[in-house]
Amino acid sequence: MVDRYRGDNNFEMSDNGEEWLLQRAIPHATIVFDVGANQGDWTMAAARLNPTATLHCFEPSPTTFASLSARCAGLKVVLNNRGCGEVSGERSLFIDFDGSGANSLYDRVGTGNSAKKQEAVSITTVDEYCSAAQIGQVDFLKIDVEGHELAVLRGARRLLTEGRVGMVQFEYGGTYIDARTLLKDICEYVRSANDSYELYKLFPRHLQAIPEYRASLETFQYSNWALVYRPRWEVREGVPLPRVSK
Repeated sequence: MVDRYRGDNNFEMSDNGEEWLLQRAIPHATIVFDVGANQGDWTMAAARLNPTATLHCFEPSPTTFASLSARCAGLKVVLNNRGCGEVSGERSLFIDFDGSGANSLYDRVGTGNSAKKQEAVSITTVDEYCSAAQIGQVDFLKIDVEGHELAVLRGARRLLTEGRVGMVQFEYGGTYIDARTLLKDICEYVRSANDSYELYKLFPRHLQAIPEYRASLETFQYSNWALVYRPRWEVREGVPLPRVSK
């Protein structure tokens, strides 16, 4: 009952808060990044809500990328067969099974989903990609990369420092144990880059402000969180409202 109220450990976009947030944010977006696109469920939802927005999708697994490409045919989507991180290069992706949302750059331990194989994948950074593609601003950045979320944010430091990311949605959960990362690390990193970003926990029908870090937040339960850039958005009674529309 607690999980249902909070939207935790719920992978259904329709009632865990993800679709609720999309409906309020994506219509105001021009450039959207889906980092960790997998087979494209989130991308498809975003494209339906705003078919005029350009979506840049990042999926490093070649097999999963093929499924993503097939689903996105005819949409306004830029497909990238690579992941994002703190530095560019090549990494090993631990594969539970092809297309699994649990495939990760970290070997999962103690979950019953240990990797059955590995594959070499290419990694870029958000800053490098935006520089090469001449993208000045990302209106919505979604990150679902099985524990690698902090590394993706570190690779977007220039954009964050300059306030060029309007809103970030990122996943948190048990994968952070394997990555040796805490929610505390994300809080401290983003605020060191730009203290105009405010942290919120995403509930099924509202955003709850987290004005300061508390150790009790470290539950390692699957959940979604948002970083909201205050000059672009205000959150009134848990609902994000744009200060500057596209």
